[in-house]
Amino acid sequence: MSSSFKRYSLFPIYDQTSYLYYKKQEASIWTSAEMDFSRDLSDFNKLDEEIRGILMNILAFFASGDGIVSKNISYRLMKDAENFEQVAFYAAQLFMETVHAETYSLIITSLVPDPQERLMVFSAGENNEAVKKKEDWMERYIFDDSVEDWERILVFACSEGIFFTGAFAIIFWIGEMNLMQNLIFANIQISKDEALHCEFAVSRLLEMEFDNEKALSIIREAAEMEKEFMRTIIPKKEFEHGMSQDRMVKYIEWMANRLCNMLDLEAVAYPEVTGTPFSFVDKAVALEKINFFEVRAANYKRFNVDEAIERAQSLV
Repeated sequence: MSSSFKRYSLFPIYDQTSYLYYKKQEASIWTSAEMDFSRDLSDFNKLDEEIRGILMNILAFFASGDGIVSKNISYRLMKDAENFEQVAFYAAQLFMETVHAETYSLIITSLVPDPQERLMVFSAGENNEAVKKKEDWMERYIFDDSVEDWERILVFACSEGIFFTGAFAIIFWIGEMNLMQNLIFANIQISKDEALHCEFAVSRLLEMEFDNEKALSIIREAAEMEKEFMRTIIPKKEFEHGMSQDRMVKYIEWMANRLCNMLDLEAVAYPEVTGTPFSFVDKAVALEKINFFEVRAANYKRFNVDEAIERAQSLV
């Protein structure tokens, strides 16, 4: 925690914004036990080989991405927090990032029965240069003491507002095929969490002094890395239901512009991009209200710690 932080009681609340975001995260807590991803295996096998490959590359990034975000929270953000309200939010975020990490591990384990192939997915940062580049970039901002606080917060707003959103778009595109209902439902929940985390980062940045030009450069750098990643995993062709490499590139640029607008920057990263090419992303979140009870009714059982551990061990 920062040297100016001396208070050890949460009440009275002084930082209303951080406390509000903490309560928002508390109100949306969920666990991986709510979903049974083994139900998605038959649907996964119905996908053509190219789409399965795209999905596994996305899951490979997610498998480590949440872990790096968690490292930033535990190693940097909680230590540098200015008050208990910020600590409360970061503690809640850290818990949810762990839920996300476990969820993606369960998805991968359910979809990839071969242990050697599964290990390749879990170690994508070592095997995929585009994934490694993103991981190295995030890690640099965690451990480099010369980085300013606002830069570190912005980099992880980019990870949640740019890196993760392109990956979510791939998964919601698969949802357009009416397949893998548990995968889709889990990622709707995760995408809402990540949007909240990005919004909190923006709320902190808006209270800080930062360099507009440097902020714009960081956002562009993140977007260019994500575009490079997507170009390596999406073949140069038109897929059904509106997916293509070019549309994904435009979507990433649009999300970068959105982050610029959230930060009230003087310019956007890609002024030629004025709208999203993927209407199915908003559609997926809207449909969550319809499918919520259907998915939970199919999978729901009261959470039991012993059963959860036994289930995880049986999959490894």
